[in-house]
Amino acid sequence: MGNFTLGGIGTATFGAILLNALLQRRKILPKLGSDGKPMPQDG
Repeated sequence: MGNFTLGGIGTATFGAILLNALLQRRKILPKLGSDGKPMPQDG
């Protein structure tokens, strides 16, 4: 019971943190992609 709830909360938190970090990074860093890393977003 506790494990299930903890897992769900952890997943949600992880996702939120990841999104926040990505947004902050994009805001701080220019339109380079990812700290100057080769990341083809076009596919």
